[in-house]
Amino acid sequence: LVPLGNWNLVVFFVLLLGAGVLLSVPIAFAFGLATLAYLATLTRTPLSVVASQMDSGMSNLILLAVPLFVFLGLLIEMTGMARAMVACLAALLGHVRGGLSYVLLAAMYLVSGISGSKAADMAAVAPVLFPEMKARGLDEGEMVSLLAASGAMSETIPPSLVLITIGSVTGVSIAALFTGGLLPAAVLALALALIARGRSGAERLAGVR
Repeated sequence: LVPLGNWNLVVFFVLLLGAGVLLSVPIAFAFGLATLAYLATLTRTPLSVVASQMDSGMSNLILLAVPLFVFLGLLIEMTGMARAMVACLAALLGHVRGGLSYVLLAAMYLVSGISGSKAADMAAVAPVLFPEMKARGLDEGEMVSLLAASGAMSETIPPSLVLITIGSVTGVSIAALFTGGLLPAAVLALALALIARGRSGAERLAGVR
């Protein structure tokens, strides 16, 4: 493997890592196995360095925000605050064509800025909106696609667990990351709203109050 040079990175971190993911190995373990295999076969680095780096990386107090934000998202879902916010948005926009798609995007934008957990956001928004969206004739695949895209959109909205993790690993100011993440999310939300508007031709508005 030594004559391959930098192509070894492709072998270990593309082929070996991809094989692990395809075999349903958890992503964290797949990355760990690829890293250990690379260090063990092509370097003289002691493998104990891997354990020490993992320990130092997890010792950052900033990462304590991750489980706390997940807990906050669960509280918002359990107390019904997310449902109340979604219902308010639906009352404002639900009567126009494509309105519930706009409500879904706005709800994800709003709720994700509170909970910080995208899984909690989607679990709180989908049960409220999906039955009515399906009653209006929207395809289930379209609904799930819009929800998934809005979840990706909201990854940069503070407080984002991804931005917190990146800031803790790279040393970049988390406040700067939060400030810079708002505009990309707003642009993506606008683009998704335009797409949702264009694909809402089959939506039925009969009986909508």
